[in-house]
Amino acid sequence: TSVLFVAMLAALLPIGLELADLLLSVFGRESFDWRVAATQAVQSPWDEGLFVTGMLLTPLVPTIATFTVGLASLAAPYTPGAGRAVNAVSDHPDANPSPEEVRLVSRTLYLARLWYLPALALSVGVFIGVWAAIHSSGIPVAGLLRDLALCSTAWGHGECPWL
Repeated sequence: TSVLFVAMLAALLPIGLELADLLLSVFGRESFDWRVAATQAVQSPWDEGLFVTGMLLTPLVPTIATFTVGLASLAAPYTPGAGRAVNAVSDHPDANPSPEEVRLVSRTLYLARLWYLPALALSVGVFIGVWAAIHSSGIPVAGLLRDLALCSTAWGHGECPWL
């Protein structure tokens, strides 16, 4: 899904820029050519095009975070003492836990947080693996995203490499 959001962002951001530029030109503001920034992002994504690259990579952050939380929650039952901690919590709302039960549950929760480290490593590893596979395949992703942006705003400048 995050790859779909990256493509949607590549198409919708230029439309917003074109509309804002059109609106601001009514007030006599000089036109902004976003196509130069898009070309810089294709030619040098980690130098001159870092701003555009950063914007396009933003959908990956919540995806990695969600993937990490999901993996950590799958591993949480394997935390040492988790079974005893679950049994120590009463189902009755009026029950007051003993200090020993509070310590047991607190210790188990602290240990369960450690699952986030391998889950984050696995999540980031998956995305690095996907990036490496795409990079080694030679698919020109940056060029495709730039062409998508150009075609989504062809009404403003008449330029679409796919047509």
